Amino acid sequence: KEDEDQSLQQELKQLQENRTATEKALVEATNVLDEAILEQNEVSAVVEKRLQEDTHFVELADRAAIAEVTLERAELNLHEIDQDAARKLPSYQASTLFQYLYDRGYGETRYRSRGLTRRIDRWLARYIDFTKARQGYDFLKQTPDQMRKIIADDRRSLNIVMEELERKRDRVANAQGLPEKINLTERFTEDRQQCLQTANFISEVFSIVVLFFTVLSSS
Repeated sequence: KEDEDQSLQQELKQLQENRTATEKALVEATNVLDEAILEQNEVSAVVEKRLQEDTHFVELADRAAIAEVTLERAELNLHEIDQDAARKLPSYQASTLFQYLYDRGYGETRYRSRGLTRRIDRWLARYIDFTKARQGYDFLKQTPDQMRKIIADDRRSLNIVMEELERKRDRVANAQGLPEKINLTERFTEDRQQCLQTANFISEVFSIVVLFFTVLSSS
């Protein structure tokens, strides 16, 4: 038993040394990471300052912000019109008289009826207020697609502006060495995470061995 106790004590001592070493490495890795983050933030601030001093960049950014808000509002309006169309179009399509006049092209240049048929159609149109109904129907049928086209065109225009902003931002960031700072921060973050995992593992093993040694010593 004495040899076993001695062996456990030696293992505990080694684990304690390992734990101390990993905790020290974790502290160092944390300090290195904190310094890298600080430097990255400082360079980012310089990049932002340079960009804000570029009047063309600021104008583009303002245009992009306004365009984005306008697009969001347009997409919300489109959604509301789509819902409105889904609710109201079935009633138009279920109206036999409306569909009859609509399919015959009443009120359009393609309408060709004459004589009694034309008089009956005119009476039916007044009866259901076809002109007003058709305006509402055409609005619900055509407006969503028209809005989608406008939104798509505006989105393409916005993307062109955003790409130009990105190019300007990249040029300034590269000139200030920001990508390198970001890469360092990412690398040091991974290093610290590995140190933390190692420290946690050794700490857990150390706790288990201490518990085992305590139980063994009391038996």
